[in-house]
Amino acid sequence: MCVERMIEFTRDNLDYYLKAAAKEYRRLAGKNVPAELILVGGASVLINYGFRDMTTDIDALIFASTFPEHLSYICIS
Repeated sequence: MCVERMIEFTRDNLDYYLKAAAKEYRRLAGKNVPAELILVGGASVLINYGFRDMTTDIDALIFASTFPEHLSYICIS
């Protein structure tokens, strides 16, 4: 679990934070290491449905066959 500060993630700013996570992944794993990012929880609801306006965290799983031991779960908050 990661806890830093309370941020309200909305449909308007979610892409910004996902791009920041992707940038950090590329820094750690290398630019040519493909990965699959699976959003779960509130962030997934924000993207896929219209009944929620915000969430306080982004829970995601990263699957990368060539870099599995370093990144398997990220939490952005």
